This record gives sequence, C-alpha cells and structure tokens, in this order.
Amino acid sequence: MVNSVLKEFAERVEDNDPEKASELIDEILREKKKNLESRKVEEIPKVGRKKVNELKSSGYSSIKDIVEGGIEELSKVPKIVEKDAENIYKSCIEEIEESLSCLPGVGPDKAENIRENGFYSVKDLANASIEEVKKIPNIGEKGAQKIINSAKDHMKEEMRIDGYRRALQGILATLDSDRVLTLPRKISEGKYSKEELETIKKEMETRASHKFRPEEERGFNEAWRDLIEVIS
Repeated sequence: MVNSVLKEFAERVEDNDPEKASELIDEILREKKKNLESRKVEEIPKVGRKKVNELKSSGYSSIKDIVEGGIEELSKVPKIVEKDAENIYKSCIEEIEESLSCLPGVGPDKAENIRENGFYSVKDLANASIEEVKKIPNIGEKGAQKIINSAKDHMKEEMRIDGYRRALQGILATLDSDRVLTLPRKISEGKYSKEELETIKKEMETRASHKFRPEEERGFNEAWRDLIEVIS
C-alpha cells in the first residue's frame, strides 16, 4: 500500500505537481501510522462519508470512542440503524485487535484479551504501567513488562515517521524553489547507472537500520531508501 502511493508521489514530483504530491504525503504517513494510535472514524473500512459525518457530529472521533460506547449508543446516531451499528462496531474491534497483534508475542487471543481490558492501541500500552497491564488475565508481571517494552519500542516508529515526513516534504521544497535536478528526477531521467543506484540505496538502508542513529534521522533515510526502490 505505502509503496504504491509512494510511487505515485514520485510520479507527481516528476510531473512538477507539488499540490497533488503533498496530498499523497498524508496518505503515505497515515498508512505507516495506522498501528500506532487509535484510528479515526473516517478510516473505518466500508463506512461512507455521510455516516462518518454523522458519527463525528455525534462526538465520535476514533474507533476507540465507538468501542467504548458500544452498539446500543452507536445505534442512536442519526442514519445509523442497528445493523449498521453492529457492522461498524465489529470492524472497529477487528481494527484494534489487528493493531495490537503487531506486537511480538501478542497473537489474536491475547490481543482480544488486552482490548477487552480497556487497551485499544499500542500507544495505550506504551503509556500504561506494569500494575495496570498485569491486571489483564493470563499476562502476569513479566508478561506486562515485555508488552510495555515492545509497545514503547514500537512507538519509536512515530519519531521515524516524522523523519520520513521531513524527507518527503524536503523533496517538495526543491520543487517550490525551482531546483529541477532533484534526485528523483535524476533517477527517472536515467542519470544514474544501476550500480550507482544500488550503492545509494544500500547507503540509505545502512543509515536507516543503524540503531544508534536518532529515530528521526533513521526515518529520513528510510524514506529515501523506499523512494529509490519504487522509482529505480
């Protein structure tokens, strides 16, 4: 998903269309962040714009709000009949449990258990105490510590995403300043050999994977690595 949108971003850069490219940055980053925080109601699968607007007007801003409110409260929203409420609620449960399952050692059953005990995102777990998490049945103190540490490690991705954003926005800045020889354009115009591109990509990969570099810097290099991958 990210790579297909990133490829379109590169094409918009090549076409000197910064407005469309800027819109694609938000889409790229939203996909990368989807497992970190509770997703917004407009990101619930198969829910049309009119129903999204009704949900937002009724005070629902995230899938966490929907799950906490329950089906009965959800069915009170205008234009949301009981069957709609059941389907939306089910989709939200699936989204939450899928995002929790991204943590090492947290499979579907444990993700359901965590969600049923009031933790709806990786961020919720990263901000929780051991005392809070170990209250979840079948977790225990050691398990709680492991889950929290995994969640905190996962949240470092948020800083990397900021670096990713900075790299993509920097590319747009070169368009605004009429600097025509941007790296993506040079690549698309065949100004680099395959060997040169592979060398650049490996350098970016090394920088992105270096655990002692700041997370934002790693994200910056990750963006360039991904961009070179889709346009070379």
